[in-house]
Amino acid sequence: MDVLYCQGKHQNNRRHIKPPFILGNEFAGVVVESSSSSSFKPGDRVFGGALGSYAEYIAVEERLVRKIPRQWTNEQACAVGSSGAIGWGCLVPVGQLKKEQSVLVTGAAGGLGVMACQIALALGARVIGLVGGSEKARVVKGLGVETIVSYNNKGWEQEVLNHTAGEGVDLVFDVVGIVESSLRCLKYGGSVVIVGYAGRGGVMETLQLNKILLKGASVKGYVSNSKVSPNLPSPLLHQAIEFEYRSTYQYLHETEIWRTWSPCSIGD
Repeated sequence: MDVLYCQGKHQNNRRHIKPPFILGNEFAGVVVESSSSSSFKPGDRVFGGALGSYAEYIAVEERLVRKIPRQWTNEQACAVGSSGAIGWGCLVPVGQLKKEQSVLVTGAAGGLGVMACQIALALGARVIGLVGGSEKARVVKGLGVETIVSYNNKGWEQEVLNHTAGEGVDLVFDVVGIVESSLRCLKYGGSVVIVGYAGRGGVMETLQLNKILLKGASVKGYVSNSKVSPNLPSPLLHQAIEFEYRSTYQYLHETEIWRTWSPCSIGD
């Protein structure tokens, strides 16, 4: 997203993200000032999402802020909080991913993909990670993902089918914007959850709708509910935080992948 913002190719650049602006969408840090009516006080450790998070200080609406769970560092909250909540929202409430089902995670080595892989693994799903190179493959393998496919390989969709005995996956977590390829990897009656299109340089994909029909597929878009929280309606956000601490955080703690992918941390 930051790259697209810089290039002026994100759809938001046509509306409210226009120069001058500061990059960054996730933050974690310490409250330095708040109103007398706020539930947050100076010294509270908090995290959330807002444009301009790469700055040393940022002023945000209270509804965009959550307290950091006591067990997390600021860096972990920054890396896990937003991406983890989005991953949870896509895979569980929307994607309905179940134990022993299979899921293809596109952009598996990115911020959203790293969290989605770990959540899916903790749910007991079989994960196939789609990456673009050997270094990214190493990162994803370090998360515990055993099956890695490179999109640099011609006909990589067939590789995904081969890893599922020709059946296809139950769910595709699409952060790249490759719906047509996702459908090729999908089993009949499966689902594609779209959460981004970063891999297309901001160019929207066109799709012949009969391909959805022929797969009996469900294609769903995931959009965060910014009116309630930066990523999820409040009850689901709390579910995600609890799940991440009990399950996903164990992967984060053991592999320290969050150190590589933490977007930013301010106010330490």
